[in-house]
Amino acid sequence: MVPHAFDDLRSYYLACFESSMESARDRYDSFASEVLIELPKSDEPQECYRLYRVDILAVRDGKTVAQETNVHLRDVSDGGSLASPKIRLVNPMVWNGLQFRVVDSEVPEGELIEWTRYWLDIDDNRYRDVQQFQSVVHNVTRPSIEASKFELSVDFGSAPTEAFDQLLRLLCQHSRMVTVGSFSCADVGNRE
Repeated sequence: MVPHAFDDLRSYYLACFESSMESARDRYDSFASEVLIELPKSDEPQECYRLYRVDILAVRDGKTVAQETNVHLRDVSDGGSLASPKIRLVNPMVWNGLQFRVVDSEVPEGELIEWTRYWLDIDDNRYRDVQQFQSVVHNVTRPSIEASKFELSVDFGSAPTEAFDQLLRLLCQHSRMVTVGSFSCADVGNRE
């Protein structure tokens, strides 16, 4: 099997997430990982854009604490697996903060909502008590639209690279160019 261009990026995030869970065992009275919560966005009509999977939701001294896993930016070598004149990767990136800038395309609203609902796993169909990670996306933002382009952000969480590939195929279907990067992670000095 050919390695995926984002295998190392995902593995690095999961290793950091696992380390966060290990330290949570010592820091909190109790905790759960990848908990799905609904954000208070009363103006957002689509449920899937109001949902967010918190990395760690914990209790300490009777108070609830949400903890996110932050990772250093890393370079991705496309290794040929993403070779396409329609795809541009902008390094460095983080698995839990990828943004997609799509040019010359309308938002494939229905397909994007279907993809988001599936990979957020709203009904927790992929949850297994014995597994460490649920293989789910943690958050997807509603696409922001400007002229003939749009942008959305995805925290891929513990989702497999298959989720990334499916989204990229969906976005490339009718667009001229899809640029992938972690543009909002402005601290480029925060690299490993």
